[in-house]
Amino acid sequence: MNLEEIREIIKQELLSNKEVLTIDELERYTGYKKGYIYKLTSCGSIPCSQPSGKKLFFERKVIDDWLLQR
Repeated sequence: MNLEEIREIIKQELLSNKEVLTIDELERYTGYKKGYIYKLTSCGSIPCSQPSGKKLFFERKVIDDWLLQR
């Protein structure tokens, strides 16, 4: 196992412990491309919040439920 593989494992472990994800973290967490995530948010297909009106946030538990329903 090389250093890059170890870093990726650590990132995945940290993501699985976070309760709220940014769009970049959601991209890594789901494997979906950022453009596809934006498309899903614009048509209301994926649950998210935008408290400041700009940055998107995703609750990991809600996303896990959403992924299991698909």
